[in-house]
Parts: sequence; C-alpha cells; structure tokens
Amino acid sequence: MYRRMGLFRCLACGATSDVYAAVCGRCWEDKTLVPVARRAGAEIDRAPAVLRANEVLASAWRMTQLHPYGLTIGSRSLVLVSGPPGGGKTTWSLTAADSVSGACVVVSAELGHGPALAALLARCAVKRPDVIIADAALSVDGLVQLAREHDARTIVVDSCQEAWLDGREMRHVIGLLPRLVALVAVAQVNRFGSPAGERALEHEADLHVRVEGMTWSLAKNRFGPCDKSGPVLRERSQLEATVC
Repeated sequence: MYRRMGLFRCLACGATSDVYAAVCGRCWEDKTLVPVARRAGAEIDRAPAVLRANEVLASAWRMTQLHPYGLTIGSRSLVLVSGPPGGGKTTWSLTAADSVSGACVVVSAELGHGPALAALLARCAVKRPDVIIADAALSVDGLVQLAREHDARTIVVDSCQEAWLDGREMRHVIGLLPRLVALVAVAQVNRFGSPAGERALEHEADLHVRVEGMTWSLAKNRFGPCDKSGPVLRERSQLEATVC
C-alpha cells in the first residue's frame, strides 16, 4: 500500500522516491524508506546555462593539474569523492581544491564552522584568504552568487547529500559558471560502498575518487586511465617536489 507524504530516501541504497512503500523499488530492501527534507526551489533552477562554443570546447583542451595527486582534469569538471565516514574524503577535496589557483567556495554542510573544520584546514594547510567557507544555510542561489562575486575557480560541496544537490543540479551549477575549473562533490556512501543517492552522481561525474583509510584510488576518469592511487596526505617535501 502506498501513501503520498513528500520525499523519501532508502537507508540501504540511498535511492529517493516521491511515495512511501514498504519495499524499496531499487534495492528491494524491506522497510528502509524514511521521510527526508526536500530542497527548496531556487531561481537558478529556471535559469538556462548559456555558453559560447569556445567555452564548451575549452573543457576538452584547457587542462588543470591537481599537483598533490598527479591528476589532470578538464575545465568545468565535476569531481565526485566518495567513501566511508572518516576515510579522508574532505581532506582529499580541500587539498585538491587548494592546489588550483583562484578563489574557492566551500559549502561545509556537515561540519559547519566548528573545530572539526578548523582541524581539517590545519591538516591540509589551507589558509588562503580567498577560500570562502559557508555553512549549510547557503542556498543554491547563494552558492552561485557567491562564486560569481569572488570569481571562484573551484567549489567544494561537503556533502552533496546534506546540501541536497544531485548530479544534474551540480552540472547545472557548473554550466552557470563558465570560468569554474571544478566542482568537487563529497558524497556519503551506502552499505554497499556506492555513493548514496541516485546513480546520476556517478553518471555525471568526470572524475570519481574513492577514499578509504586515508588512501585514494580512481573509479572513473574521463581524462585518462584509472591507474593512479596513493595517500590522501603527503609529506610537505614530497608535495613541494611535485609542484616544482
């Protein structure tokens, strides 16, 4: 029997549904659907992303190095970072974003501005004044406006589930910011080890990084092979040698 109550998310696989059911229609687990909040509508939802042909083509030839990890990404990339809690997802994301020149907007939907975030910033040696950190109260419209005001080159969303952004919505945000280098989306995982939520996250991602136990590996890479892996944190001497 179904009863309409808004939005529901499966605790087992992360799938969402507009109706309640005793069994999840995706993973067929029993009694795993729970009611959750729905993201409020935003002005950008109705704003078309309009780009010039050269701006679209730039993503194919304008490459950016993520020096700490030896990775190369194209312009306006969607980078998905997934893994279990405490594995180093946010550390990897902040370190990668900090390696890109230009302002960075961080949506700290999980940690806010508390001591846990301060410890992470210290661990990653992120202390630039052009790294702007907002909490979960930042709306999607506010995110785009903030990125435009500071001419942000990178955006980190931690996590996309807490910020209520799916893959298509994040791709739309990227389309509205033609000067953006990358949007890094931190994703929680379900008990099967996949990013919690719709498959759109993995489908839309240009680069999918799996992080566990403070080590990372590639699950998807549209810019090259998936043969790279390593520690999330590296010795400062190693990092300087890589940058040089």
